[in-house]
This record gives sequence, structure tokens and C-alpha cells, in this order.
Amino acid sequence: MLINKIIAKIDIFSYFRRLKTNSFFKRNNLSIKVINFPKKSGLIVATHPTTVDGFFWKKILPSAFRTVDIDNLQIIPKLFFLNEIIALFYSRIIPVYKGKPKREKTFRWISEFLNLNQFVIINPTGQTTFTTNIPNPNSLKLGAIIKALQKNNKLQVCSALIEIEGQIYDSGLISKNSIITIKFSKPINFLILNFDSIKVDINILSKIIVDSWKKLD
Repeated sequence: MLINKIIAKIDIFSYFRRLKTNSFFKRNNLSIKVINFPKKSGLIVATHPTTVDGFFWKKILPSAFRTVDIDNLQIIPKLFFLNEIIALFYSRIIPVYKGKPKREKTFRWISEFLNLNQFVIINPTGQTTFTTNIPNPNSLKLGAIIKALQKNNKLQVCSALIEIEGQIYDSGLISKNSIITIKFSKPINFLILNFDSIKVDINILSKIIVDSWKKLD
């Protein structure tokens, strides 16, 4: 779609996001380290230990798109179209819908932005885990990965592990003076799976993702 091409290529609000992100890091005296940054754009499958992960991603990938549950994006109640435009254009956020018909819209955005050579960050746990422990394979929601690879089986997919040297509070916030480390895997090899198949083996895919996180731990 033309609107998605415009959103992807013209990031006119990057300056304001950068100001907000830098203010957050300075206010909390945070520092961030990155290990093995991906050499090209693609899908990033990340752990989600805190409620402020978005600031970490804006710091190192300011123009990347992230997926966020639509329930957290009701900026203008009941005006869903405007919420979507604000989320995509201003925040570089892809709304995640829960119902199956609308969930296809989420998958379509992810695939379109990936095909436009953008980074897209997804959190397969679907929610904040409040810990840096590696998630259980059974807790992962893998529809976005499957749909993206069905659209383009040559897509680069990397996993990302977020580590926090500091405290993660019950609220999902982190302590001041924390050190954040984001480790990226090499591109994941999915040759064992057939994404042209109607039914992809979820158990194998979950294990591949979790194993890629464990190698970074």
C-alpha cells in the first residue's frame, strides 16, 4: 500500500522520538550496550523483560517498527483508524489485534514493512515477562513469524536477548543506573521447517527460537 511506503520511507517524527528517548535515558542514568548488531534489516524476535523495552529499541534502532497490543494504543477511544495512523506514523508501532480477522491486518503490516527493508521487532511472549529469564517455548505466540516467512522464506530473522544489570520492579520499570545489554543472534536457520506448508510445526519453531536465545545467554 502507498501509505505504508510513505510511512516506511519518510520518518518525519524521528527527532521527537529521539528527544523523548534521550531524556528517559538521562533521567534514569541508563546506559546501553549492543552485541552483534544485524548487518541488514529484517525481523527481530526479542525477549520482553520490562515495560520500557520500547525506549531501548528506540535508542539503538530509532526507525524500526515494533509490535504493541492494540489495547495499549487507544489514544483516541473508538477512532481506531486514527489510532493506527498515529501509532504507525508517529511512534513506528504496529498495532497487534487479538481477533483473527483483524490479526491478519497486523500480519500484513509486518510483512509489508519487512518487504520495504525495515526492521520489525516482535515479542513472541505477547506480554512483559518481568524477568530476564528465557521464556518457556510453550508460552510463545508465533503467528507473526510464520506469516512473515510464508510471504518471504528468504527473510532474515534474528533473535535478540535483553539483559538488565539492575533491578526490574513489579511494575516492569527498572532501577536507575541500570546497564542494558542487547545481544543479537546470527540469522536463524529455518531449513528444518517448511513454510510453504499450510501447517508449520509450532513445537519445532518454538524450540528454534528459544535455543537461539539460550545461545546468547
